[in-house]
Amino acid sequence: MKEVAGTPQTTDRQVGDSLCSVAHLHVLVVSSQLTLAQALSEALIGQNEYRVSQSITVNDETAIAVIQEERPDAIFLSADPGGLDGYNICRLLKKDARFWRVPVIFIATEQQTLDGSLVFQVGGADYLVYPFDRHDVMTRLAHQLALHQQQANLYQLVDTLENKVQTLELQNQELKGQVERSLVQYQQHEQFLRERQAVEATLRETEEKYRSIFENAIEGIFQSLPNRRYLRVNPAMAKIYGYDSPDDLMQSVTDMSTLYMQPKRYEELNAYIQIYDEVLDFESQVYRKDGSIIWVSENIRTVRNGSGEVLYYEGSVTDVTERRYAEEELRRQRLKAERLLLNVLPQKIAERLKRGYKSIADTFSDVSVLFADLVNFTQLSSEMPASDLVTLLNQIFSSFDELVERYGIEKVKTIGDAYMAVAGIPSHNPRHAEAIADLALDMQDAIQKFSAPRGKPFQLRIGIHTGSVIAGVIGTKKFSYDLWGDTVNVASRMESQGEAGRIQVTEDIYNVLRDRYLFTPRGAILIKGKGSMETYWLNGRRPSKGKADLSS
Repeated sequence: MKEVAGTPQTTDRQVGDSLCSVAHLHVLVVSSQLTLAQALSEALIGQNEYRVSQSITVNDETAIAVIQEERPDAIFLSADPGGLDGYNICRLLKKDARFWRVPVIFIATEQQTLDGSLVFQVGGADYLVYPFDRHDVMTRLAHQLALHQQQANLYQLVDTLENKVQTLELQNQELKGQVERSLVQYQQHEQFLRERQAVEATLRETEEKYRSIFENAIEGIFQSLPNRRYLRVNPAMAKIYGYDSPDDLMQSVTDMSTLYMQPKRYEELNAYIQIYDEVLDFESQVYRKDGSIIWVSENIRTVRNGSGEVLYYEGSVTDVTERRYAEEELRRQRLKAERLLLNVLPQKIAERLKRGYKSIADTFSDVSVLFADLVNFTQLSSEMPASDLVTLLNQIFSSFDELVERYGIEKVKTIGDAYMAVAGIPSHNPRHAEAIADLALDMQDAIQKFSAPRGKPFQLRIGIHTGSVIAGVIGTKKFSYDLWGDTVNVASRMESQGEAGRIQVTEDIYNVLRDRYLFTPRGAILIKGKGSMETYWLNGRRPSKGKADLSS
């Protein structure tokens, strides 16, 4: 068990004060993941309003024992595959009279899947997904504690009034019996009447206070009957639904189910109430008077008489449209960001970055690297408008991108009019040399479909080498996946010292592919840093060997 404390910060304190008045409430974080518990605790550090504790365990019985011992005012609970069964823990807590009103907020990472409907079915109040936004954590926690406090106060008031009424009724019966038996008890009866008058005055005062709260609350409050009609609504409720007054709402809406955009939604809400007698944070899309649609969150409980019969339902309604739209926009932006990340990085590398890897560098012992350069493209750039030049280059490289995807090859980058690709990373491909050779041949075919101004055809100069490389991500704001090593340098020399319209390869490539492809020896050439190297021209595929699926 670990308690967390810190220095308060003005912004989060103002958020908590604006939502509810709480003082040193105990918040317990229960998780099998230390990182998740620490991240949530850090979001709460520095709040004078809360005392935060952690319990890190993978055992359900241990978690329940800690909760029973700590008796927190609010619980953050994880449901981890292979770890804590948060759903079962919450279900058991809600059967315990000591905890059934304590708000339980589920927590999870983005890789985990939380069943939202199951969260509320087992009695959960809300759920949060890591990484946690400090303001969002404070707002949701303060909101749940405020609801918990309001409900506790209301139940306590009702219990107090009921106890007083029962006590007074017993006293009244006793006094009546005493009057019938003896006039000596008359003075006691008079005293009883005076006490009853005082209680009635207190009841009237309490009712007036409740009516003031009901009428002036900023959230919608209502009472409804089992026949789907409203019994009472406050002005805030009418405003949320776009009606002129509470009477206008109650007269216009004779069937509450018609407010819901999805007809079955009300039936789901009713089913939950029948099973659990209350529903918390039940969010739905509803119609306003003008036909527009908003999102609302409802908290509803059943009020029964002494025989267990339903008298009415009472609850509150909050307009959460802005939050829902903000969450949806956040989701869209997250998906957009992920798509952009996959455009510049291999999928496996992108996934590792998303999981929090700070440094990514891998060694691959068996890959093939290709460099291609558009011959005389620099001279062409001076003869074309910039927009036409970029458009043409984009069309050419897009056709290369399609070929790269076809053969399961990774495009590394483009530098001006040069194109770099590698086969065999980040997943191993035993046929990487064949894949890169097919790519080079098809690139030479593809470039024939394009022509420069005045009809002059384009030509590619391509170089290929095979060997080991180091691959990794550089940069912190603009990521770049790049390759390093002798293999990269030799492949680049094969291109720069090649000839227009031809594919120059090293002897290593020739030895791997000579049985399936056609080559012409070029002879030895001097390579900077390597000395004399035997090279070959890749001319095409042997007739007996057609193109195969080289992506795996």
